[in-house]
Amino acid sequence: MLFHLYGPEPEARIELCLRIDLEFQSYS
Repeated sequence: MLFHLYGPEPEARIELCLRIDLEFQSYS
């Protein structure tokens, strides 16, 4: 996951990346 690249709001970025990961899992 790439949340550590995205800057000053780590909690929000982690939640966003988790959501993206779930979407990719549902596509595959």
